[in-house]
Formats: sequence, structure tokens, C-alpha cells
Amino acid sequence: HLEIQSVGDLRHDATLRQGGASMRATLTYRPIPGTGENGPFDLDGALYAPQGDAPMHVHLVHEACIDDAGAHSWKIQVYVDGQAPRDGCGDITL
Repeated sequence: HLEIQSVGDLRHDATLRQGGASMRATLTYRPIPGTGENGPFDLDGALYAPQGDAPMHVHLVHEACIDDAGAHSWKIQVYVDGQAPRDGCGDITL
């Protein structure tokens, strides 16, 4: 589970929950030339994990996606250095 919250400008705070662990991250929105409000969107930053901080990249694509919780409007890919990539579905609330 990944939750991302804007904190102003292009900065975002994030929480990545995996099993019983909860890790914080800070991310910065990186505009992709030629895209609009429907994305895709990229955010880059750092995940603050117990085993040490790691670079983190989140890629959001506006595309229908279905998971155990139902239908969503966005496909999400999460990359953390030294870990297997994660992908899933989500929604953006403004």
C-alpha cells in the first residue's frame, strides 16, 4: 500500500506499507514534457527504510486497473533501489 500526500510546491510525503512495516518517503514531482493533467506522472525521492535510505521512483499512468479492492483509474509502478519493482492500482484525489 502506498499513500502519497502533496506538501506544497512539487514536494510530496509518502508512506509505503508492506506487511506489518510502515516506511516513510519524500518525493518530488518531475514533470514529463508534453504531458498534461492526465499524466503520466513521475515522482523521485528517497525511502527511509530500517536497512537504510534508498532512492525511490514512482510512475503513475492514467489507465484502468483492477485489483482485489476493485476498479481504479491509475496504474502505479514503484521502484526502490535494491528491491523488486512493485506495481498496482490506485486513485488520485485532489
